[in-house]
Amino acid sequence: MLQQSNFTSQSATYRNNYFPDKPNEDIIIADDKKGIYMLLDGVSVDRENGIYPNPSPALMASEIFSQSVYKTLANYDYKDINLTSIIKTSIKNANKELNIFNQKNKFPFKAGTVGIIAMTYNNTFYYSYIGDCFGRIISKNNVQIFTEEQTYLVRIHKKELTTKDIRFSICNNIKHPYGYGVFDGSLGALDFIRSGNIPILHDEIIILSSDGYEPYLKDIQYPIPMNILTCAKNILNKNDFLAVLCNVAQTSLIDENSVDIINNQYEDGQLIFEELATSIEEAVIISCEDAIEKLELSFGILDYFVSEGILLGDLVEAGLALVAGVEVTEEISEKLEAQILKSLCDINVIALLMAAIRTEADFTGGRIREVDVSDDPAYLYTDEVLGLAISNQIAGTKATFNFKRYDEAKPGIIGGLGPMVDDIFAGLIAGCMSKIFEE
Repeated sequence: MLQQSNFTSQSATYRNNYFPDKPNEDIIIADDKKGIYMLLDGVSVDRENGIYPNPSPALMASEIFSQSVYKTLANYDYKDINLTSIIKTSIKNANKELNIFNQKNKFPFKAGTVGIIAMTYNNTFYYSYIGDCFGRIISKNNVQIFTEEQTYLVRIHKKELTTKDIRFSICNNIKHPYGYGVFDGSLGALDFIRSGNIPILHDEIIILSSDGYEPYLKDIQYPIPMNILTCAKNILNKNDFLAVLCNVAQTSLIDENSVDIINNQYEDGQLIFEELATSIEEAVIISCEDAIEKLELSFGILDYFVSEGILLGDLVEAGLALVAGVEVTEEISEKLEAQILKSLCDINVIALLMAAIRTEADFTGGRIREVDVSDDPAYLYTDEVLGLAISNQIAGTKATFNFKRYDEAKPGIIGGLGPMVDDIFAGLIAGCMSKIFEE
């Protein structure tokens, strides 16, 4: 048998709550004993007559692909240990099965999935991937991203393309300048497989995630996202996907603070899925807490921004959206970014921002029984008071007039924020925009 590394893993995936009819199309496999790890994100089809098809073709594709890959990896004769080759073989076999599946079913476009398939051996992490799933290795002083977003060019040029172009002309077409891969049975998918292997130390963590989790991780300058404690619970309520793997010493696999979901034993017919879901959620949070404690990290105001799904570039883009009368230049963009960072060093600005962020967390979490903000009630104006206060703190009275513009228009990222935080970020941007043009 193949000698495995001492990896322990925690994972979770939940259905999208924003679209109640959209099924969960993600699949995860984490087999620590065999050293097999898999993260798959089904590629959804369009709504039919206003609703998503159920059963989901993308979910079925993910299930077929994962079962086929796992069968090959779990039963392989490891006489010649070349795990990269073994993984690629399992992928090719699974892709053939998806081709048969799609031939039998004439969907509007081929059902498929993207993801990362990995194995561990002798403290080395072997992987192959396709599409827009992400992998990171995190240590105390460094973060290494070992995947590439194959849909990046499609995403930034999306306005220039039709849905037909994206799904039929670009998908699995290596010759197209925006080409990207999807496991859907097409031979062209194999052209997009990327593989590698990385030695793993005992103090390192691997995070595998779908594109839904990426906003919480990208553009972070710290070794590990500080917001992960905040995000861990939130992520379980969206169509997002997270796997955390850590190489640990054999003697410390299980301790009094661990939540062991791998070795849980259930009597026939006694498995309660709600309890299992709670255990998974607790396991993810505990593993993240342990990682943060081990790495001796702390939180900053930008980490709270990220926990809301807001990046610095998003704020700059929203601020520039309402510029009138002058040409939007790179210089203006850089000035705005610098001013935002400068304003976030002001303890009063931080206090006002945190007041809104923490309040919204309590309101939306249903922790105040007298309050219901599900429909952003008109009688809630404290958010505007805080937004006005932030704009005034940064640039004085003139910024309060600018706040009204950003509050009403809610450009860019602001329009998708919650009832408390949308106005505070409008105030932050309004104040910073007023300040840079004042200067």
